[in-house]
Amino acid sequence: MKPLTGYCSALALAAVLTTGSAHAHNHVQTGTSSWDGPYVGVTLGYTDFTMEFRGRDDFGSVRSDFGGSGANYGILAGWGFTHGQGYLAFEANFGSSAADSTMSVDGDRIKIDQEESYGLSMLGGGFVADWLLLYGRLGWQRTNYEASVSGAGSDDEDFDGVRAGLGADMRYNDNLSLRIEYNRIYYSSERFRAGNARTSFEPEEARFELSAIMRF
Repeated sequence: MKPLTGYCSALALAAVLTTGSAHAHNHVQTGTSSWDGPYVGVTLGYTDFTMEFRGRDDFGSVRSDFGGSGANYGILAGWGFTHGQGYLAFEANFGSSAADSTMSVDGDRIKIDQEESYGLSMLGGGFVADWLLLYGRLGWQRTNYEASVSGAGSDDEDFDGVRAGLGADMRYNDNLSLRIEYNRIYYSSERFRAGNARTSFEPEEARFELSAIMRF
C-alpha cells in the first residue's frame, strides 16, 4: 500500500468517525453490556519513529539520532469484558508499515525500513456514555526493521518494545464501533551487521491509528 493511499483512507475514516459519533447514541443498545465478547477490526494510521544510531567500521565509530515516518495498516482481534461502568479487554494485532528513513554517515548511505509488526495488549477504561468508551493501553509489541548500508548489503532485526497509549471507542450501531488512538512504543536496542560495518539502533515510535471495529 502506498503511503498516500493510507493517508487518504485514514482521513476518510476520520470523517466517518466524526459523523458517526454525533449520532451513535441513537443506534446502540442501552447499557454497556453490549460491549462484552469478541471483536475484530481493521486499522489505518501514521507512524513516526526516531532512532539512536551507533556505528563502527574499520575507520572508527559514530553516534547520531535520526527518524522517519509513513503510513501503517493492519488487523486486530480481541475480547472485551464490562463490569458496571468499567471495561477490560485483551487484544492481538498484526500489521505493516511504509515508514522509512535515509541518512548519510561518513559517505555511507544508510536506509531504514519499518516492516511487519505484531503484539499483545491489555485495554482498560470506563464509559463516559453507553456509546463512548475512553481507555488506556499497555502491552508488548514486536516490529521488524531492515537496515541497508550502501555498498555493504542489508540486515533485518526484530525489536521488542513496551507499548502504551490512550484512545476513544465510539459505538456507531449494535455491531460497529469506530476508534481513535495514540500510542508510544519504546523498543530495545538491536545490532545490525552489513559487511565490515557494525551498527546498532534503539527506536522509539509514535503511532496514530483509526480503526473500524466489528463486534459479535
